[in-house]
Amino acid sequence: DRVQYLVYLIELAKRCVDINNFNAGSALFGGLNHSSIQRLKNTWEKVPPKSMQDYEKVRVLFDVSSNFKNYREALSSCSPPAVPYLGLFPKDLTAVEEGNDDHTADGLINFEKFRLLVKLLKKIETFQHPLYPAKVIKGINLYLKNLKITPENELYQKSLLFEPRK
Repeated sequence: DRVQYLVYLIELAKRCVDINNFNAGSALFGGLNHSSIQRLKNTWEKVPPKSMQDYEKVRVLFDVSSNFKNYREALSSCSPPAVPYLGLFPKDLTAVEEGNDDHTADGLINFEKFRLLVKLLKKIETFQHPLYPAKVIKGINLYLKNLKITPENELYQKSLLFEPRK
C-alpha cells in the first residue's frame, strides 16, 4: 500500500537524521519531495498525523532558505559519528574559491581566502572519524549497487497510473 511506503520512508528519513546520517536523510527527503510523489494527494491525505509531523521536521531541517540554516545548525551541534549532507561541501568550496580573489588589491596573497578553504577542508575531515559501528550486509549492498534509476518521465507516468489527473 502506497501510504505504508510513505510512512516507512518518512520514518527511515527521520531515523537517519536521528543518528546524524544527514546525507541519507536528505536523499530520502528528496525522494519524498519529488514531484511524482508529491502529486499523489489522495495518498498523502491518508498518511497518519504523527508521520506528517515527522515529515515536516525533516522538511524544515533540509529547507534550503537562508543557505540551509537549519541543517547547518543541526550539523554543527551534533555529536560524532555523523554523515553530513555531501551536496553542500562543493557548493561551499566553490563559493569561497570564486567569491574571493587569490591576491589582495596590493598584490599580496589573500590569506583570508586560503584560511576559509582550510577551515572547510578541516570540517570535512572531522566527519571522516569516528566511523559508524556498522557492518556491510552483502545482500543489501549488492541490491543497492544494482539498483536501476528510473527516468523522470517514467516516474511521472507511474504516478498517473495510481492517481490520474482530474
